[in-house]
Amino acid sequence: MLGEFGVLLGQASGGQSGSDFSGAPSWLHPFLNEPMAIMIVGGILALILLRLMFKS
Repeated sequence: MLGEFGVLLGQASGGQSGSDFSGAPSWLHPFLNEPMAIMIVGGILALILLRLMFKS
């Protein structure tokens, strides 16, 4: 799952070459340009943590 997300992230950052955030790593540009992406990733991480908690 994380591998697929990394591929999507790489494709997204490849299309953000004209970004204003020249100081940030290229893979961070989609997050800086898209606040929704931060919330989506946070939700995914929360779901993973919940599943790990309920497994034990």
